[in-house]
Amino acid sequence: MQILEILGKIGFDWKLALANLINIGIIFLVLYKFAFKPIKQKIVEREAAIKKGLNEAHKAEIARQEAEDEKDEVLAQAKRDAVLMLEEAEKQRKNILKDAETKALKERENILHKAQLEIEGKQAEMERVLSEKSAELISRGVSAMLQEEMTPEINDRIIKKMTSHGK
Repeated sequence: MQILEILGKIGFDWKLALANLINIGIIFLVLYKFAFKPIKQKIVEREAAIKKGLNEAHKAEIARQEAEDEKDEVLAQAKRDAVLMLEEAEKQRKNILKDAETKALKERENILHKAQLEIEGKQAEMERVLSEKSAELISRGVSAMLQEEMTPEINDRIIKKMTSHGK
């Protein structure tokens, strides 16, 4: 008990220390039950929320990267489609030009054919008229040579004979 006497001389009261220890224990139990435990629970909940947020952020990053990859693929496909469309447009342009050239050649041939037919028709008409006029001139010439007067009936008959022999 010497220790108790020495402690008593310096002002240590074991009964008071024991009461303080019990009070601290009670305060600790009250704080643990009503403060530390809810605080610890909140900390655990926040850690879980933070982990969940980090997982979602990681998933969002993966989804963003996938969307970026998909966007790049869509752009690449769009470029390929654009090239194909341009090539197709070029083919169509060439086909249209070829068709237009073919149509123009056919139209030119038709025009030339029609002109040829018209020329032949006019030539036949001119030959007919020339034949009639020639026969009339010849008949007048013969009449003048024979010094006989020619009646219109004789003139027409000679013209008809000459024009019918020329054909």
